[in-house]
Amino acid sequence: MEIRYTRVLNRNYIHFLPDRIPDTDSYEMHMVLSGQADCLLPCSLTTIDGNTFLSFDISSRKPLSSLSDRGAIREETVRGILTALLDALRSLTECLLDLTRVPLHP
Repeated sequence: MEIRYTRVLNRNYIHFLPDRIPDTDSYEMHMVLSGQADCLLPCSLTTIDGNTFLSFDISSRKPLSSLSDRGAIREETVRGILTALLDALRSLTECLLDLTRVPLHP
């Protein structure tokens, strides 16, 4: 999966090039693009160099690696991250989305 980052008018985006063109008529894509799943970042389809990317607005977001830049990560921080991740996965399940299609790569 190809990943690109862009900055447009004070906004930061991450773009994922899927292995195949997304079926915009599918239930899953409708849920992702319409923002029905509260736990997902706002998403849109963007064409870059003739390729269709899934684009997420990541403005004001920080990478997890920035936590370790300040020294050891505290237990409650790790618990908060894991709790938020579990809540997000539960929310996706409630929206009837396929969790096997959620990329959780480090």
